[in-house]
Amino acid sequence: MIRHAKAAGLIGLGVLIAVAGSWLWQQFLSRDAQIDSLHRACLADFADAAARLKAGVDAGGSATAIAKSISSSLARMLEGASEGVGDAVCSAVRDACRSDFDGRICSTARERYR
Repeated sequence: MIRHAKAAGLIGLGVLIAVAGSWLWQQFLSRDAQIDSLHRACLADFADAAARLKAGVDAGGSATAIAKSISSSLARMLEGASEGVGDAVCSAVRDACRSDFDGRICSTARERYR
């Protein structure tokens, strides 16, 4: 009787570990999870670039003069265009990864957004 209880407990533990492992795989390690992570990182990168544009500062600091020279309505238009372009580019990367995970576009995105 004790042997059967231990065996049942071990089987239950094994099933629990298998279910937890499967869930972890689907959430963090599968191709779909990696593609979703790349898509989120890409969107965050474009949002950061749009925020830098809005603040008038880029990595080299050269955008400050340009930002001061354009009107606020043009700046708002550029911000909206940047957001739209970011969505389009990141969606295209996501679609490319779904169709060819080992292709050049997806490999480059995986390298960039590690």
